[in-house]
Amino acid sequence: MSPISFPHSKLSRTVCALTVLYWSSMFVATHVPMPRAPGAPLPAASLDKAKHLTAFAGLAVLLCMAAATFSQPTWQMYLLVLVSIAAYGVVDELTQMLVPTRSADPLDWLADVSGAVVGIMVFLGLWKIALAIKTRQATG
Repeated sequence: MSPISFPHSKLSRTVCALTVLYWSSMFVATHVPMPRAPGAPLPAASLDKAKHLTAFAGLAVLLCMAAATFSQPTWQMYLLVLVSIAAYGVVDELTQMLVPTRSADPLDWLADVSGAVVGIMVFLGLWKIALAIKTRQATG
């Protein structure tokens, strides 16, 4: 199968800009103090983990898309996305300790990494669908 080719200029800039905007928004959202009334319970842990998983899955999809606008995806690209998100997750959790009403949680990091895996799998599935469509169009 031949790789899907993209015009690098406008598409690359757009996807990269969206990725930077999304990632920046994630950072800001996780570092804003959460107002809570005294004695109010913490948010439900399961909902918190689902938010982490979803947000980091979105980041993984965007990072894969950005990389794919420059070259054919490879297992090394997927590994780099996973390692980058895992490292960022550590930094994100540790820097939250500096924010009032926020704390670091190893289970949040695990949800971040799990989200990265889900996002990579979603991208891989979409990429295979795109290749199949391109192949069908070329032969059809």
